[in-house]
Amino acid sequence: MFSRPICYTNSNRITIQYVCKILILFVLWSTAGAEDAENEEIEGLKIVSKTELHSAKFNMGISKDSKEDDLKRQTIGVGETITISLEAKPALMGDPKKLEWIVTDEEGVLILPEKMKGITSFDAQAKPTAEKNGQVTVTVKTEGGLVSKPYSLKIVIPEGAKVQKLKEGQDTPPQIQEQMPGVPFASAWMIIQLTIHPLDVNFSKMKIKEIDEGYVNPQHNKNNRPPHNPNPKPVEIQQTNQFKDEIALDLPITKDQLNILDKENPMTWGHKCWFRLVSAQSNGNDPELCAGVARGIMNCSISKTNKDITIEIDKFHSEKNPVKVQKTTPIPNNLNN
Repeated sequence: MFSRPICYTNSNRITIQYVCKILILFVLWSTAGAEDAENEEIEGLKIVSKTELHSAKFNMGISKDSKEDDLKRQTIGVGETITISLEAKPALMGDPKKLEWIVTDEEGVLILPEKMKGITSFDAQAKPTAEKNGQVTVTVKTEGGLVSKPYSLKIVIPEGAKVQKLKEGQDTPPQIQEQMPGVPFASAWMIIQLTIHPLDVNFSKMKIKEIDEGYVNPQHNKNNRPPHNPNPKPVEIQQTNQFKDEIALDLPITKDQLNILDKENPMTWGHKCWFRLVSAQSNGNDPELCAGVARGIMNCSISKTNKDITIEIDKFHSEKNPVKVQKTTPIPNNLNN
């Protein structure tokens, strides 16, 4: 009887394994394809924004951004208005009346319209009274349940100000001289400019109010020191985030005043000053104070010799940034005896 060895093959198993692998690959491909399609749809829901105003940096002519790109910035200064819109193909957007905007704003730094459904765009304002920076996230949901990628905005308050002296002098204003006709004055004044940072936003929708926080040394309030009388009206902030402040000291040269200086020479004192934001609608009568801009000391000095009087004032002064004025006025002969 003829016989031969029998070889068992796993052909059926091999076939089944291949089929399983093909099915798994097909499922993975189908899932990946569905995810890619969904991602493409989400990518097709594009949130964009446009600020009402250009940044201070752009208005200064020192920005590298184009006119259009500067308005697309996502860092917004308090008081600014921004338009947020959805750009999408009609097929992805679906019925615009069923769009739903979702805003996450834990710090409460963005003022939104009452209606946030059924609109393709809306205007919002960076809250003027915000006291610290805040992060805002915006998404939009379609009637088909698609949710856009989060769109981030940063709302910022001033981080400080740089000071520059623009002009100085020692002439006495007519309105001061009219208060004491015929009396000579020793005067010194300067005009400084403060530039609010950061410069990549625009604070011109706000105003500036200077607050007097009293004498550096409380005893000076009782010792013949002149008071500090800040401008009672809020000051406009320019499109470059800049505003001006005038500092002046006018001293009538009289026998009584010279006698006071003889007893205390030099006479020195200081005032604590604080520049703060107020809303653009403020007229200065009990304004709602917002974020601070710059805080500093205004130092004053009056000294006397037999021949003249010297007045010196500095405000936000430092060695690197000497913001001060010093003026000397002769004492009239008839008072110098």
